[in-house]
Amino acid sequence: MNQQLVLISMSAANALAVYPQLAPALFGREGSAVADHYAKQLARLFGKKG
Repeated sequence: MNQQLVLISMSAANALAVYPQLAPALFGREGSAVADHYAKQLARLFGKKG
């Protein structure tokens, strides 16, 4: 499960790196804000597991 989540997150990060203009349309915020938000969410998830 965690490996799948990491792969999905990495794929999304790669897509935003290549197409940063997608972030506002998909998430309603700029790419850096999206990355910060999901980095915090992943840290919380892994913090609960560890």
